[in-house]
Amino acid sequence: MVSRLAFGALLLLVAACGGAQPTAVKSSSTATTETTPCQGGSPPPNRRLLRIEVDAQASQTFQFEPSATALTLSHWALESPDGARDEHLQIVNACSPRPGVFTAPLAPAAHVRDSVVVIAPAAATFLWLKYEKTAYRWPVRPPV
Repeated sequence: MVSRLAFGALLLLVAACGGAQPTAVKSSSTATTETTPCQGGSPPPNRRLLRIEVDAQASQTFQFEPSATALTLSHWALESPDGARDEHLQIVNACSPRPGVFTAPLAPAAHVRDSVVVIAPAAATFLWLKYEKTAYRWPVRPPV
């Protein structure tokens, strides 16, 4: 499990180009969406901008070496209502000034809060984090 590999606590916040008030979650994860305009680009037709925010606490040491890359963007995917998954998320650089653990390894004992804005399917229903043999899924609210 990702929590066994790297994290004591993980809070995930997903927002349609914005943020919401995070709450502490221990040994589990939650996600919500909230619309707030993001300066820096407009998505192609049938797509939208989606902010993924993470608050992660890494364990003092990693049992397995690859766990430092558990949160990199290559492990995230968005699911559409038809079950199709977009596994090649593209960062909107103008809206992602500090992508942190989404693009670089997580250091042992680190407590990081990072976010990225990605181009997502307009009808995305779930956000997935798949790592090794574990997967987490959070609902994504439709844009308002």
